[in-house]
Amino acid sequence: MNFDRDAEIKALTLKFERLGMSKDELNLLIQFLKHRARVPAGADIIHPAQSIGQSRVLLSGMACSYRRLENGAREIYSFQHPGDFCDLYRYVLPERNDAIAVQALTDCLVATIAYADIERILAQRPRLGLLLWRATALEAGIVRERLSNARR
Repeated sequence: MNFDRDAEIKALTLKFERLGMSKDELNLLIQFLKHRARVPAGADIIHPAQSIGQSRVLLSGMACSYRRLENGAREIYSFQHPGDFCDLYRYVLPERNDAIAVQALTDCLVATIAYADIERILAQRPRLGLLLWRATALEAGIVRERLSNARR
């Protein structure tokens, strides 16, 4: 699928260049992005207990990961911005948390990348594993800080 590099992957490019990804590595990652989907504000990008096998990348818009509480309220864990993987941690830790979902807060454009394609990329360019791990660790740190602040 061809992407309009200027509009659809600008944030992805900026984020991963800051993490140390070269242009060649970024082009390889982009080559494996598939199935662009528009998700309207308020709709789930990832449903709780959704079967997995691919990760989603937010190309535009804003989303949040959340868990629905027993009283129906929503507990937000993190916010995703353009260039963020919404659920890369599920590739690294395949035991899924059936309670976590990701919701579009604004109209969003999302692309997917299959886990099998992530494995192909890592086989071709092992250094990309470090860069994806950095992105996941950054997200985990943000969630940890948010949970810490919420419980004070």
